[in-house]
Amino acid sequence: MRRACFALVVLLVVGTTGCTSSTGPGGTGLGHPDIAGIIAFYQFDESLGNEISDTHHATSTDEDPIYVKDRHDRPNSAIFISGVGEIVSVPAHADFDFDEAFTLAAWVLPYLSYPPYCGIIDKDYYTGYSMGITGATEPEMADVGLRVSGASVSAEDVVAIGTLTWTHVACTYDVAAQSARFYINGTLADTRPLSVEIGTSDADIRFGMSQYGDEYVGAIDQVALFGRALSAAEVRTLHDFD
Repeated sequence: MRRACFALVVLLVVGTTGCTSSTGPGGTGLGHPDIAGIIAFYQFDESLGNEISDTHHATSTDEDPIYVKDRHDRPNSAIFISGVGEIVSVPAHADFDFDEAFTLAAWVLPYLSYPPYCGIIDKDYYTGYSMGITGATEPEMADVGLRVSGASVSAEDVVAIGTLTWTHVACTYDVAAQSARFYINGTLADTRPLSVEIGTSDADIRFGMSQYGDEYVGAIDQVALFGRALSAAEVRTLHDFD
């Protein structure tokens, strides 16, 4: 029998019952970075329980999800995606339809890197937006890719794979500035030109797989979404949040 679960700064996930993030629009809530424009923040911690909820419910497809240690070696404080169908999804909501800019971020511990795209945070990359891991051109390193309304850019060879190292990845996109920025461990790693409108989609947001089956293999923690492009200092604050 599937068990109900709730998450706040957490995803306490066991069934397909709705779970909640730690913040709502404007960043109100408990246990999230104090940065303006925050839409949702998810810590995958099995022990926190239901302390606060909002309109952004997260759901797992896995009846018995695998929890693993986070970057601080705390047990059951991150979630593992094996690449055989498990995903975590958030139902479509107007808060996630960004018009002018956004920031996507997460801690990742990828186990594998394939030439095809592997979605980490995805809202239908052909009409919406997506951040993921893509093929590497150097041994034991992978690229971080950003896809917006079918257009794609990437920062190459920036995420350690072979050493199984936790890495904080963040992508910002600003329509007016016509640029995407990639931050690795709180530091600007690359800036790429990108000029495309941010489309809207009624697709759910998925963590660990794109809408088109591009599965990520590895651990994920502290997924964050913002309705604006964070500054370098703000990305550093996000990275430093414990």
